[in-house]
Amino acid sequence: MKKITLLFALLISSIGFSQQVLLDDFESSPTIAGFEGIGEASIAAAPEGSNGDSFKIITSTSGRPWQGASVDFASGILVDLTTDKTITVDVYSTVALSLMAKAEDKVNNTAPAAANTQSHTGNGWETLTFSFTTGSDGSATANGDYSRISFFPNRTSGDDGWNDPIIDATIYIDNIKGVKKSTSTGGGAADLLDDFESSPTIAGFEGIGEASIAAAPEGSNGDSFKIITSTSGRPWQGASVDFASGILVDLTTDKTITVDVYSTVALSLMAKAEDKVNNTAPAAANTQSHTGNGWETLTFSFTTGSDGSATANGDYSRIAFFPNRTSGDDGWNDPIIDATIYIDNIKGTKKTATPPPADPVPPTAAPSPTNSDTTILSIYNDTGAFTGNSATWTPDYDFGENGGNVNLSTTGTNNALKLNFSNAGWGAGTNSPVDITGMTHLHFDYYAPNLAAGSLGHEFKFIIIGEGQGEKDYVFKESGADAVIVFDQWVSVDIPLSHFEALGLTKDKFLQYKLGSTSDLNTTLVYFDNIYIYNSATASVDNNTLLGFSMYPNPANNVLNISAKETIKNADIFNVLGKKVMSVNINKANGSIDVSNLSSGIYLIKYNVNDKVGTAKFIKQ
Repeated sequence: MKKITLLFALLISSIGFSQQVLLDDFESSPTIAGFEGIGEASIAAAPEGSNGDSFKIITSTSGRPWQGASVDFASGILVDLTTDKTITVDVYSTVALSLMAKAEDKVNNTAPAAANTQSHTGNGWETLTFSFTTGSDGSATANGDYSRISFFPNRTSGDDGWNDPIIDATIYIDNIKGVKKSTSTGGGAADLLDDFESSPTIAGFEGIGEASIAAAPEGSNGDSFKIITSTSGRPWQGASVDFASGILVDLTTDKTITVDVYSTVALSLMAKAEDKVNNTAPAAANTQSHTGNGWETLTFSFTTGSDGSATANGDYSRIAFFPNRTSGDDGWNDPIIDATIYIDNIKGTKKTATPPPADPVPPTAAPSPTNSDTTILSIYNDTGAFTGNSATWTPDYDFGENGGNVNLSTTGTNNALKLNFSNAGWGAGTNSPVDITGMTHLHFDYYAPNLAAGSLGHEFKFIIIGEGQGEKDYVFKESGADAVIVFDQWVSVDIPLSHFEALGLTKDKFLQYKLGSTSDLNTTLVYFDNIYIYNSATASVDNNTLLGFSMYPNPANNVLNISAKETIKNADIFNVLGKKVMSVNINKANGSIDVSNLSSGIYLIKYNVNDKVGTAKFIKQ
C-alpha cells in the first residue's frame, strides 16, 4: 500500500464536520511508548508496499492482557474530537484481531479519555475508522482536544474484555488522520501541503534538465519531485509545484515551510513562494544549504528577501525551487552545478481557498493555415495544408512559463498555446542564429478572452530577438500601439518582418521569439496558434493563381474591385506595419470595397475563398 500522507475527508456539511488531515505518519520519529509488558513498540519500515516507516507493535504472551503502545503527536499538535469524534488509521496485520484505540489528553488534562474498538480481518493493510462515542472499556464519549492515541491489540472480538490466552500478533500502525488543532504559535510547519503522491502541477523553467514525479531514492518515500539541473540551461533554472486546487500556504504569521530534500551533492537551494491565485501576496524567497548527505529536512524562512524579493505576507499557491544558488546567496553558480535532487513532504500552515473559476477557452479552434509548403518556417502549428511538409524551426531551449497546449478540436488535434501574462511570458530559442533572409512576414493567430485588465491596462507583445540585437517587439493594446487587441474571437495577424528590421533586427541573426507583456499587471489570458514565418510573395502568387483572384484598379483611388473563381467570403486589409485597417464581408464571387478613407500608401488585402486564404498588394492613391 503506497503511503498517502494527505486525506481530504468527506465534508459532511449537514453537521459541520471539519476537514481531516494527517496527524502522524511516523516519518519524523514521534514519541512512542509500550506498556503493560508489550513485546515491542518501535518505529520500523512498513511491510508490503512503499509506506515508509510505521509504528510496529508486537504482543507478548507473558505480558498483561491490556498491554499496548501509545503515540504522542508532535509538540503543539492535537486532534480535535469535539464535533467530529473520529480518526482513521492504516493498520497492517496478518492475524484477525480486535484493536482498541484510546484518545487521551496529556497536555491540558481536561478532555475525558475515550476508547473505541474495531475489527481487522488479518488481510494486510486496512484502514480502520475509530469513533470515540461507544465508551469502549468503560470510557466516556470524546469531547475536546487530545494529544495521545494508545493502541490495545488484545481486545476481545465482543469488546467486553481481553483475550486469554493473549493473541500472538505483529501489527503496524500508519497514517493517523483526524481534525487537527494546532497549539503552536509559529514555526511548526505542521500541515502537509504536498507529498507528490497525487500528481500535482509541476513545471520546469529556464532550461532545467528535468522536472518530473519519480520514485524517491533511499527509503520508502513513495513518489517525490525530481529535479535535474542542466549545464546548458540558464543559471536561474528551476522547477515549481502548484498545490492542489483550493490549497494555499498561509505565510502571514508563520512565514516558514519545511521541505524534505534529497541530494548527494552539497548545494544551496532557493525556494520562492508565489501567489498565483489572487496575485496579491508579494513573492518571497529564502535559501538554505544542503550537505549532500541524502535526505535532509530544510526549513525555509521567507523573511530574508533572498534574490531581492520581499518578506512573505499572505497566502501562496506555488513554491519554486532553484538548485543553482550560490552558497553566499548572492547570485548563481558559474559553471552551473550538476545535481539531481528530490523534493518531498512540503509542510506549512495550510489554508483552504475557494478554487478560482475555470479559465475561458476559445469555443473553436484557430483557422488552419493554407500557405504553400515552400514559403513556411513553422514555429508552432499542428494543422493546415503544410503540416509535416514545411521547414520547421526547432528550438534548443525554452524560457518563462506557459499554460500548456489546449486541444480545441472535437474530432482530432488542434492545439493552441495558452499564456497567462499575469504569471509570466514564454519563449524559445536556438543556440545558434537562424537565417530567415528569404522570409517576408510573421504570422500567428490569437484569441484574447475579454477578462478584466490589470491596473496597467490590456497589453501583450510578440517579440523577435536577434543575436546580440535585443528585443524587437510588436505591441497589442486597446489603443496607442502597433495593433488594437480584439477580444473574444480568433484574430489572424501578419506582420511584415520589415517592422522588426526597422527596429534593428537583421534577418540572418534570428535567435529567439517571445510572447510577453511589459508587466504582470497587463492582460492575463491569451491563446496563440499557427505561429510561422513565411514568404508572402510566393504565397500570393500560388494562391492568387489557384483561386483566380484579380483586382482593379491598382492603384485605386476610391473603390477597389475584387473577383475570384468562387465565392469570396471576406477580406481584410492591412497596412505596411501589419495592422488591420479594414474588414469586409463579400459573400459573392466579386465585389467592390470602398477604400476612400484609407491614407495613401501600400496595403495588403487578405481574402478567403472556400477556407483558402490568398493575399495581394495594392496601392491607395
